[in-house]
Amino acid sequence: MSENRSVESAFVRVLNQLHAARKGVRVQAHLLSMEARERWVDLESSVDALEYRLHQEGGNSLKAQAKLSEVSNQVSAFISRHLSRGSTLTTPASSVMSEGPRTCHPEDRLNVPVQVMWETDCGAVPVVDSQGKVLGMITDRDACIGAYTQGKTLESCTVSSAMSTQPHSCELETPTWRVLEIMRDRQIHRVLVTDGGGSLRGIVALADIARHLKVMDDAAACAVLARTVAAIAGARVTAEVTASQVAR
Repeated sequence: MSENRSVESAFVRVLNQLHAARKGVRVQAHLLSMEARERWVDLESSVDALEYRLHQEGGNSLKAQAKLSEVSNQVSAFISRHLSRGSTLTTPASSVMSEGPRTCHPEDRLNVPVQVMWETDCGAVPVVDSQGKVLGMITDRDACIGAYTQGKTLESCTVSSAMSTQPHSCELETPTWRVLEIMRDRQIHRVLVTDGGGSLRGIVALADIARHLKVMDDAAACAVLARTVAAIAGARVTAEVTASQVAR
């Protein structure tokens, strides 16, 4: 029984990897030729059929396992041939991020991260524990609202009383297209970068990606960045208009 569960778990894991790859290709679809796009449509159909077979037969079917291996290899070959060498969006977060960001601790007073923001001209500071593992994020807005709602000065409030405890992060090897996707989906301008143990290694901001793409002179990738910025700005404008209407 445990062996069957192990096989099913591996099946689902690889299937999830295929879904992630599919998102990546969709982001870079504008880079593909017409022939490549038609080929990708066929591969997507194979992934959908594979998922259906999983639900019908489970991960223990030898035919399903064989098909999984086949489709996985085909998707990998497609990305390697058509995208991996053709766009800087496949660059890992570790090559784009700003390393060694200044941090604060949850027991610090709010004036500590605010001072960091002033000195480094940034709007957010990661919150870590004594081992460097990410616990949250504190923004200038968090600090202001935290102090105001508590009716106290910055020196009288702790970081833990105002910080966000669900920061958005990625790992060192996460490709740039995925970082942009996180920013777009979560409506944020920066993503924390951690290692396998959850320790902070850097931060990727929209500005970091913009600088990287400018150096690489990748016009197509810059277009993806522009669409991401537009999506974030559009969502914020919509939220502000809604809030304004509610306040009336």
